[in-house]
Amino acid sequence: MQWVYAIDAGGSTMRGAAADRPDAFRESSLVAARGGQNAPIAWGDKALGIYGREPENVRILRAVKDGVPADIDLLARWIKRLYGETDRKTVRKTGVLLALSPAARPDVRDALKKRVIEEGVPGVGLVRSDLACAIGAGADVLEPRCTMIVDVGDGHMTASLIAGGRVARSETLPFGMARADERLMAALREKLGCAVGPHTARALRHELGAVKSMSGDTVSVKPVFDFASSLPRNREIPAELVQGCVNEVVNALLDLLARVTAFAPAALAADLTEHGMILAGGGAHLFGLDMRIREALGVDATTAEAPEECVIRGMWKILNSRDLTAALVTDVMEESRR
Repeated sequence: MQWVYAIDAGGSTMRGAAADRPDAFRESSLVAARGGQNAPIAWGDKALGIYGREPENVRILRAVKDGVPADIDLLARWIKRLYGETDRKTVRKTGVLLALSPAARPDVRDALKKRVIEEGVPGVGLVRSDLACAIGAGADVLEPRCTMIVDVGDGHMTASLIAGGRVARSETLPFGMARADERLMAALREKLGCAVGPHTARALRHELGAVKSMSGDTVSVKPVFDFASSLPRNREIPAELVQGCVNEVVNALLDLLARVTAFAPAALAADLTEHGMILAGGGAHLFGLDMRIREALGVDATTAEAPEECVIRGMWKILNSRDLTAALVTDVMEESRR
């Protein structure tokens, strides 16, 4: 089986690469369908545009939730769609590599492979997303020296110690920075008597979210639904409220990092002390996160270049390296082996 396509199938955004194109596609993993029906009416970014504004009798489906497959049938159809977009001009028997979270259970991985094959993809191989993420961040995961990669995603957060092409220790939280958006929407209802949708909550997190506090009077004016008047209004949202919600998630991340580092073997702990950890995922952009980790754990943290692209960039490198493919691709299933 020749591997020439790869998909990051563990995030809120589906990213894909071809052997000759590291950025073949990028779309939301959301799907919109009519209520009571399984036939989608919108995929990807079109479904994302509907999210939070769903018309009557339309629901939003998630192929991936909390970093793991949530609807195997839907995800398999998504993978087939994306594979078909990149495979349209070739007649070779080519397979697709999928990056999946280490939190995905073996039975889920097996079921997904089977369904993707049933959709007509000739072959499927799996790669741990934390290994791909470390490679995309510039680490040489095959060398003996320890690399600690921290993937701070919207839907999940993973911290892994990697050495010699193997994961020495890894833990995943089944939520990510998007939980801050949920907390913020609840806080606005409770404390300010207004409501915002998920798009506005996300915009507030990106604008005002920070680990280190901003000026006490920093605000952002956003459209809200005001409960007192039952009308839409523009309202000042204080940075302090947003940062409080963000810090709930950051504190959970710090606890995760402390657990992973506490059980590191002595030799790996020495590498970690010397070289620090790498932050990846979209949440790595959070202002002050590296400083907060340094203060809490006494370990340096550096943010990867374009951290949200690390997994798919790593998958592209795997596609183009025989050594990485041989060492890291597991759970292979081909049509002829069903």
